[in-house]
Amino acid sequence: MTRGQRPSSKPHVDRAEPRPLRDVSHDEKIGFGRPPISTRFQPGQSGNPRGRPKGSKSLDQVLRQALERRVPDPRRGGRHTIRMIELIVEGLVLSAAKRDPRMVRLLLALIERYAPNDASAQDAEEIRAADKQIIEEFVGSLTAAPAKKGKP
Repeated sequence: MTRGQRPSSKPHVDRAEPRPLRDVSHDEKIGFGRPPISTRFQPGQSGNPRGRPKGSKSLDQVLRQALERRVPDPRRGGRHTIRMIELIVEGLVLSAAKRDPRMVRLLLALIERYAPNDASAQDAEEIRAADKQIIEEFVGSLTAAPAKKGKP
C-alpha cells in the first residue's frame, strides 16, 4: 500500500474487465430478493469470504461471562467471592427493601417470571381480587411517597 491510499478490508477487484451482461428475458422475475442473474454471486463464490473471525464472541457469550465472573463479596471481606449476578440480584432486593418503587416493580416482575411455579400450592387464578387490590395499593403508595416528601 502506498501513501495516500486508504486501507481497505475488501479484496482487490480488477474493474478493468466488466462482467458480461446478459439480456434479461421477460420470463425472469427481478425484484426484492431476486436480483438479476448477471449480478448474483457466481456458484462457489461466497458473499462473505472472510466470515466471522475464529474465537470472536457473541454478545450473549460476553454477557454470560461477565455475569459469571467472581468478585470479592463486600459483606464478608476480600477472602470470599461471589458471582456478579448474585451481587446484582442482592442489590436489587436491598433496593426494593428500601421501598424504591422502580426496584419493587422490577423485583415483582422477576419473581413472577422466574420464581418456581408451584401449581399445587397456588394458581394465579386463585389470587382473589382483594389481594390484587392490596398489592396495587402498596405499589401505588410507593410511587406516591416520593412526591409527598417534596411538598412542604
